Amino acid sequence: PGTAHDQAIGYDWHNYRIEIHGARVDFYIDDQLSGRAICQTKTVANGPIKFTVSDIELRMSEFRVVVA
Repeated sequence: PGTAHDQAIGYDWHNYRIEIHGARVDFYIDDQLSGRAICQTKTVANGPIKFTVSDIELRMSEFRVVVA
């Protein structure tokens, strides 16, 4: 499991990105690494990935999944 981090996001628009590298999952906010999780198995590449927010209202203008 990964580590949860509190973020002072404010009211501006931000870019969120999740990258999967084998068993490692990196989470970025505005191109800066915000969190990392490493799985004991490689099943993370098969999904699903859960994006969770709490105690805030999150508005998204675009959501993309890119497979390389």
